[in-house]
Amino acid sequence: MVISINPDIVYLNSMFSKHYVIDYLRLRIRDNIRCKVILTPHGMLKKSALEKKWFKKWMFLRFARFIGLYSGLKFHATNVEEQNEILRYFPNASVSVIANLPPPILAYPPIIIKLDYQLKLCFVSRIHPIKKSSFLLELLKK
Repeated sequence: MVISINPDIVYLNSMFSKHYVIDYLRLRIRDNIRCKVILTPHGMLKKSALEKKWFKKWMFLRFARFIGLYSGLKFHATNVEEQNEILRYFPNASVSVIANLPPPILAYPPIIIKLDYQLKLCFVSRIHPIKKSSFLLELLKK
């Protein structure tokens, strides 16, 4: 599909996603696709994230470096810490540090009516120890 669209830039928002990142990068190498690719790992190279399924991720990263799966990409880091994590695994990588955009400041914030003993939350995420969502759920049970 990407070949038929012929984009100038592809922005990949993950590191280990087989269907959205790895398959595309393999296709890129196989079909010699020349568009620019920006990859943002979003914490997937943190030590704590790599500890989960560490052997599988360690082997994959070694193999990916060996075949050049991530070579020629530009990496997007949201802070210097993430930049250092990327450079730890890809020493010659081109990394740009660009912070996430803050939410827009509204001239007149909406009025929120708070009812006693009522709480409405929306948390869109995987339930994962790094995200502390399971901790939040435990607190809410109490």
